[in-house]
Amino acid sequence: MKNLSVSIYISHNKVNDLSPLEHFKELDLFDYSFNQISDISSVNNLEEIRYGDINSQAIYLPSQTIKKGESVVVTNPIKAEDGVVRDIVVNGGKYDESTNQIIWENITTNQTLSYQFTKTIDYPKYGGMIEFSGTVFVDVVILGEPPILSGVDDLTIPFGEEFNPLQGVQGYDAEDGDITDQIIVEGKVDIFTPGTYELVYQVTDSENQTTIATRIITVELPASSINQIPTIEVKDRIVKKGTNFDPLEGVQAYDVEDGDITNQIKVIHNNVNTNHVGTYQVIYEVVDSQGAKATRLITVEVRDIPQTGLSLFN
Repeated sequence: MKNLSVSIYISHNKVNDLSPLEHFKELDLFDYSFNQISDISSVNNLEEIRYGDINSQAIYLPSQTIKKGESVVVTNPIKAEDGVVRDIVVNGGKYDESTNQIIWENITTNQTLSYQFTKTIDYPKYGGMIEFSGTVFVDVVILGEPPILSGVDDLTIPFGEEFNPLQGVQGYDAEDGDITDQIIVEGKVDIFTPGTYELVYQVTDSENQTTIATRIITVELPASSINQIPTIEVKDRIVKKGTNFDPLEGVQAYDVEDGDITNQIKVIHNNVNTNHVGTYQVIYEVVDSQGAKATRLITVEVRDIPQTGLSLFN
């Protein structure tokens, strides 16, 4: 059955789909001007066309939000019957034909960017043609400055002192004002365990811009609470060949916290042989009640001392 419709007029609307024309192969005249059509690939099947008007299309791309000074890059969505429309004039930007992208560089203000396109398709059967043209728009919003975190400084606190990670910390944004209540803190500080702790602070403004800062909290014991290392009091010795040698004779140990810990002294090395003249070593060790350890090394000299009636050891 032959389609009797030969003319269509749908101008000044918001039509964005031209594909219904595929069913009107004998269409010879149509007007789709002042609509929102970006793809005219469906006009391939129009064999009887004398004139088609698809001029003055207005295409609105999704808006873009960028940081000040960044570029805006969009892929050209305009398609003709034989592929991409490449007759393009970009206002304040450029068209990269190799990637089919429109590029605007160094955008610093909120604005609507645009470019124009044109395409003419000839139909030699009746000397007809289709004209396709329009403007593509993209709104650009410039993000404000990211928020500021203040008071996020490294800190040393005494052992056991109460610590509030948000005390003295503030969040501020040029557009939103005080956003301290939006601060999120990751990490924990154990005030009863000496050491260093990392806290990560994060705040996000209404434009979804986020600032992150890190601080180190050190929990420190007071000087009076630091366990002192014990001391061992012992001197190098000279012994007579053939005599007995007691390595613990006259040796004492003292600890600031525990007091006299002489009875905790251990001899961990002793190679003294009083039957042979020579120089030997003795090593002492003592550990206090909190695990602090001290060691001392002395030299023991074994001599062959002649009997004179006088003692060298008084």
